[in-house]
Amino acid sequence: MDSLFKKSQSKLCCPYIADNGLVHLSKALKNLILLKKVVLNFDNCHQLTDKGFQNLCQSLKTLVHIQHLDLNFRQCRHISDKGIKILSSSVLKKSRKIESLNLNFNNCHQITDDSMKYLSQIFREKSPFKSITLKFAWCYLIHDRGILDLSEGLHRLKSLQKLNINLANCRHFTDIGMESLCQAFKRFTSSLQSLALDVDSCEKLTDRALRCLGDSVIKINSLKNLALNFDSCVNFTNEGVKRLSDGFKNLSALENVAINLDG
Repeated sequence: MDSLFKKSQSKLCCPYIADNGLVHLSKALKNLILLKKVVLNFDNCHQLTDKGFQNLCQSLKTLVHIQHLDLNFRQCRHISDKGIKILSSSVLKKSRKIESLNLNFNNCHQITDDSMKYLSQIFREKSPFKSITLKFAWCYLIHDRGILDLSEGLHRLKSLQKLNINLANCRHFTDIGMESLCQAFKRFTSSLQSLALDVDSCEKLTDRALRCLGDSVIKINSLKNLALNFDSCVNFTNEGVKRLSDGFKNLSALENVAINLDG
């Protein structure tokens, strides 16, 4: 079934698709009440706005059987916190069966810390999520305050098995934000099997960030897959790498590891 789905999936990444296109799709989705898996890719459709996104969310919230939701709105630069708020309050809050959530809002420059707060509120209220991917790379208005909020929500997800977070080029992300994420990671001592973190070009990170990562992953006994991208994090030193490496010593379940420290 998965292979059939991949072959039949259409990729909507045309820059001429605007809100009216989402309105038509939304009307059609309302009739598909048995859908369990929804993957929508509007990568680089930069005419889309919060108005069209709201129409889509109004339809998605009626699909009560969704277990897997994958939304890609990368480079849709007119989508803002308002869109994330609508997604959180109308879809994620009311869809009780979602176990796998993939959100890609890379390069959506109007997204701020408020979006992290809206998502955090959902994670605090609901805990059936087993897999979460959050991509907010190049969202320059996300600061440590937003990551603190997000972390508060993530650490409530006791059944989480897979976590992928992309904050590449979020230039205001610092050691303070990393420490809050690491506090959340420490909670997944027996459930989390896969962890991926991309902080490419987050130039305010220092060895302090590597130290707290090492201190947190060492506690995740169930971890099988680990991917860390520190490309162009220019303040890291040998001491930081040592402290990160110390965290791997007791990870007896680890099967795959990928670490990028390319400068």
